[in-house]
Amino acid sequence: MWTPFLALTASADLRSRHRVTRILHMDKPVNITASPNKTNIRLGVCQVARNNMSCLDWIVEEVKDKGTSMQPILIYCPTMKTVGKVFGYLKAELQSQAWVDGDPEHKIDNLLIGIFHSKTLPQNKDRVLSSLKGEGNCRVVVATTALGMGLNFPNVSHIVMFGAPGDLEAVVQQVGRAGRNGQQAHAIIYNTGHYFKVDKDLKELLSVFKKTCIRKFLYGHFETEPSHVEPGHQCCTFCHTVCSCSSGTCTEPTPNYEQITDQPVSLISRQVDEKNRSFIADLLNDYRSSLIKSSTHLYTSHAACTGFSTELVDSVLANCEHIFDLSYIMDNLLVFQLDHAKEILYIIADVFGDVDVDVQSDLDESFSDPDLYFSNYFDCDDFVDDAQRSHVSTSESDQ
Repeated sequence: MWTPFLALTASADLRSRHRVTRILHMDKPVNITASPNKTNIRLGVCQVARNNMSCLDWIVEEVKDKGTSMQPILIYCPTMKTVGKVFGYLKAELQSQAWVDGDPEHKIDNLLIGIFHSKTLPQNKDRVLSSLKGEGNCRVVVATTALGMGLNFPNVSHIVMFGAPGDLEAVVQQVGRAGRNGQQAHAIIYNTGHYFKVDKDLKELLSVFKKTCIRKFLYGHFETEPSHVEPGHQCCTFCHTVCSCSSGTCTEPTPNYEQITDQPVSLISRQVDEKNRSFIADLLNDYRSSLIKSSTHLYTSHAACTGFSTELVDSVLANCEHIFDLSYIMDNLLVFQLDHAKEILYIIADVFGDVDVDVQSDLDESFSDPDLYFSNYFDCDDFVDDAQRSHVSTSESDQ
């Protein structure tokens, strides 16, 4: 006598579904799926320089021009710290126009922008949620993935991913929060080049978006025959470039959120001979061996126990020409612990002698972990005022 059971998920790619059926020993299961491919959402990808938030200026102009008449925009960020930086930038750019009719009293209920993360104060969460349901003034929300789980906002016109999410499933989930009212909507990934904890499938998407249909690549991981959208300018960044909807050409202008010049990061490099590369390999493997000896190895792999895999060793050797600081290590290598990144930098410094370890060991604030239990990061006026003063000081120093 077999007991029937049901496995449910909101979004899972083909590989994950196969894994679930295998682990649960489901013999010839009946699959009931709904396509996540929403044809009313145009997909976009843009390469932007890290920490350059000018790509968000179109949102600033939208708020200034339309105020409460604009449709909601959600900006998803990978970390709470990035949420704070983006929110501070928008408020500094908007100045008094961040409030309805420039409210001189700066009442929180009249603020057109807001933040949402797991530690946001309850009253501020309520303000954001009620606004997204059409009962408040907040029109732009900067958030982590804490916003969206189990929630339905029908009128969101744009999803902005400032920094790549962790994987394609996260992309699909965030994209799916736009256009639920059936109207034309847009989703854009601003690739800042920060690949820490980004899986290989998403990295591939971010590297081929100018050469292939983003929609087919993305949803090809979730269904066997994904379709693109016609006309091409309503499909994705790539399809817009090859669209021929008007007598062999396309007269539809590039969306304002994509009118950004790609900003690749120029790399400095050094010459590395095989002797130095072999020396680096020896030092990395010695460090890895020391981690293995000090760890309790049960049924998991050495890589799982230590976080320092042979693949990481290989990636260091493949990229050692360009390793001069922690930023490069954290952005481009499969490093999951800051201590490992520092040790890699020390090894590079020992071998080549061209890295200022004293400066690099004094970590930039972008590598410090936020206190997840301190909710005043983004909820107090002091934080906002500091962000404004910092922005004004930077602007004055540039003049």
